[in-house]
Amino acid sequence: MNIWHILFLCFAFQSFFLSILFVLKRGELKTANRIWALFLFLFAFNIVFNVLFWSQINPNLVTALSLSYVLPLSLYRPLFYFYVRALTTDIKIVLKTYILRAK
Repeated sequence: MNIWHILFLCFAFQSFFLSILFVLKRGELKTANRIWALFLFLFAFNIVFNVLFWSQINPNLVTALSLSYVLPLSLYRPLFYFYVRALTTDIKIVLKTYILRAK
């Protein structure tokens, strides 16, 4: 493991820690904070997976986690959209309306 892997793992730890703080934060922007916490958690998971892939510490673990690698990549844009929408409007985010529109 070189200095770059350690640096990226520090970024991942910061993202995990901030996601926990955003979940625990109280206030009027509870929905926006939880969406941003999920965004940061998925970002940290993505960084940890990349570090495991680059460092080749445990190839079996990378193979097992490779199926879940697509999930964070596919959720970044919708989560960012819902985060900005929660900050800018007072409209509640109801998942049922978005599922019905997709059909």
